[in-house]
Amino acid sequence: MTTIADVLISLAPPLLLLLGSTWISLHKDINLADEGYLVYGTQAVLRGEVPIRDFRAYDPARYYWCALWCRLIGSEFIAIRISMAVFSALSVCLISIIVLIANGNPALGCAAGIVSQIWMHPRHKQIEHFFSLVCCTVMFALICGVGQPFWLAVIGAIGAAFGLNILTYFVASAVLSFAMLWLHQGTAGLSALPGFSLGLLTGMVLLVLISLLIPGFLRRYLDLKVFALLRRGTTNLRLPRPWIWRASPHQFSGLTPPRRLALQVMFSLMPMIYLSILALTDIGADHAARLAVAASACGLVYFHHAMSRADLGHIQQVMQPLIVALAAGLATALPASLAIAAMVLSGIFSAALLWKTPEFGRTWGSGQPNSEIFTNGKDRFRLSAAMQKKLILQRNVVHAHSSPEDTLFVAPALAGVLALFHRKTAVYDTFPVYPALDEAQQLMIKQLESAAPPVAIISKVAIDQQKELKFENNYPSVFHYIKERYQLLSETPAEYIFVRREPSARPRETS
Repeated sequence: MTTIADVLISLAPPLLLLLGSTWISLHKDINLADEGYLVYGTQAVLRGEVPIRDFRAYDPARYYWCALWCRLIGSEFIAIRISMAVFSALSVCLISIIVLIANGNPALGCAAGIVSQIWMHPRHKQIEHFFSLVCCTVMFALICGVGQPFWLAVIGAIGAAFGLNILTYFVASAVLSFAMLWLHQGTAGLSALPGFSLGLLTGMVLLVLISLLIPGFLRRYLDLKVFALLRRGTTNLRLPRPWIWRASPHQFSGLTPPRRLALQVMFSLMPMIYLSILALTDIGADHAARLAVAASACGLVYFHHAMSRADLGHIQQVMQPLIVALAAGLATALPASLAIAAMVLSGIFSAALLWKTPEFGRTWGSGQPNSEIFTNGKDRFRLSAAMQKKLILQRNVVHAHSSPEDTLFVAPALAGVLALFHRKTAVYDTFPVYPALDEAQQLMIKQLESAAPPVAIISKVAIDQQKELKFENNYPSVFHYIKERYQLLSETPAEYIFVRREPSARPRETS
């Protein structure tokens, strides 16, 4: 029987470790792309704008969660990092407790929580980690016959407010879990299916009814999130998949050959491990076996997230079910002491594999020796001297040539600039990285013409090292529009900074 002392042993060390790592990394560096995208959206919500309807965004709930913490703490980037750390703490609690419940060994639960934390990157994507563990927990309860199926399903439906993919993975994991119950128990294993289906439907209907209270939201959501995905035919910008039988892909080029090879082996083995557990494990054996099956069902589904964009960040986001399956599998196959030792070794391997990667270094490293302090409002960052110099230049230009009421145009992956300098976006798409059709370019030009942003900052970086995805190549009509109506104020190897010409100073259009 699990005691309070067992729970404390499982939770205290990983939570203290999380507190320490958060303290170390809280002010380190800044990600102007994905993290900036989250921060800008939170600022927009605080201004009263609606995600997706009014600006390109993730699903809405994560912005309202972050906005709450901005209100409580009074900062932005730092407050949002703290809000993500809270999700990390919830994730640590989930994984440590479900492993403890499954095998009764607090030391194994503690080790699983620590290994889980090693993979909790990127720091602005902690919601993805958390809901993958929620999925494992719900499927474990479902397979064990614990809890009310109706309310277990409602939990999954709530996840849809944080991400459409979260709901999709939850439903697919449930289908796979019910299939396993049917294979092992026959029709008796499907007794929870009606209640679970009703709970899922109820939760979804509730979310739809809430969305109908926001004018124009549902129509824009369907058009820009659901149908746009179907038209595009992909959930993300694809990268070469790092199968072991292929050459190491370019997204791993910054890693040493042994690390590249280890990641390829892990990526290739992940679905095989899940399929082996699902095929060979008897869910009637014990709770640890049921947890291994539940985590494998979730992991096999979540593997799609890594397949859709096989960079290190997306691989890290799907690691939690693997860690749960590993801990449960070790508890089933080995004596307690050996299971703990094997889990500790997996943590050492994980830390060694990730040691030189930027996200891991940002969380656990001592920082760059020549870093500088950059203060922006109530936020303070420790950055490289080059990054600090670049941001100061950008801030000086933006403040000199625009007022807080003006909009700003930044592209393609610089939403953090909008957030830092508190300027609204001049165009809907704050992250224009997908291959652009002429229709999208003409829409962006119309929005630029209407908003007339005084400053435009355009990155020269080729997205995913593909020259055709440099903004000037991907959006040539928009770039030509900028060159015609704006003066090039500054150019570096990384970016252009333009300021808008007065109408009388513009070159005449040639036919």
